[in-house]
Amino acid sequence: MAHTLPDYSSKWRNETIFGVADMGELAARLNSIDKFDRRGNVIWMDDFEGATNLWTLNGGAGYATALNDAVALAGSQSMKMTTGGIGGNNWAIIYRTLAYPVLSNIGFEISSSWDDDVLYFYWQIFLWTGTTLMDPSIRYNDTTHELLYLDAANVYQVFATNVDMDLNANSFNTCKLVIDFVNGYYQRFIFNNVTYDLSAYPCRQAASATRARLRVLFSQYADGVTTPSIYADNAIVTQNEEAQ
Repeated sequence: MAHTLPDYSSKWRNETIFGVADMGELAARLNSIDKFDRRGNVIWMDDFEGATNLWTLNGGAGYATALNDAVALAGSQSMKMTTGGIGGNNWAIIYRTLAYPVLSNIGFEISSSWDDDVLYFYWQIFLWTGTTLMDPSIRYNDTTHELLYLDAANVYQVFATNVDMDLNANSFNTCKLVIDFVNGYYQRFIFNNVTYDLSAYPCRQAASATRARLRVLFSQYADGVTTPSIYADNAIVTQNEEAQ
């Protein structure tokens, strides 16, 4: 009499192999840089791995900003940002200008290393509508360990204290700013593992005839005594972000 053996294959298979829960997870496993905060629809991103720099570079006299293979969060390259000379030229900026988007909640995420000779870091999103400029901005003050937002009256206001990070050229911190450009309000700022609700704060607005466009900007300002270098990597711009 023939005997049929139990089929244990599915049992064993399920113990070691699991399906992918969503397409975002699949993309992450295929080495997408969109891993940190997957909310929103990506409209542009840069992993800094290409031979061509995609950013506009600026800084004080003597600044040096360029693609570099010495340090990276992922892959083999990042953007090395070294401030200008001692004194009043102690800053370095990268920014990217994009087409005017369908208005929604817009996000800007970027990872960077840090240096204890940097006085300020800035994350900024500029939106020109053709008649109005909105320019929400977040500043980190390394002296006071505070995070501040630019209010509607063009004054930086503290929203977080005792903010700590790893000040090391080989250790990266990831931050993301989200703005409601439909209503002109901040939404949130994510600093590594902490999310700050900024949805009660209106953005500064000013009249401007500049043609409609979107710009994201990351910058560092040094203490005026040294010319520190930091490294930026994995920048992402999103639309249709969730409300806070």
